[in-house]
Amino acid sequence: MTDPSEPQNDSAPTSADSPSSSDAAQRLQDRLRARLRRGLARAQQDDEASGAATQDAAATAGDRDALRSRGDDGPAPLTEAQARLWFLHRLEPMSNAYNIARTYPIRGPLDAARLA
Repeated sequence: MTDPSEPQNDSAPTSADSPSSSDAAQRLQDRLRARLRRGLARAQQDDEASGAATQDAAATAGDRDALRSRGDDGPAPLTEAQARLWFLHRLEPMSNAYNIARTYPIRGPLDAARLA
């Protein structure tokens, strides 16, 4: 039996000591968003760098028609970003890692003619 005059050190945290589950979920969501932003920024930099390299090569060659219309030669080749997504989908087809759910509220009357 413990002495009631001694301070108690319970190991169970009180509600003031521990964050609520919504706070923890919010922190996790914030960390995931930050990681996703960093990854997207890196991918965008890679795409911009490869685009700049292509433009530099065309300018160096002095060929003004280096970027021509493809015409109807069939499907266009995939960009690096598209190829990454294709590969990841082939690797794990049921993954929803790249689906970003977002809703936008629409206020006011709907003009159906503009949607046609």
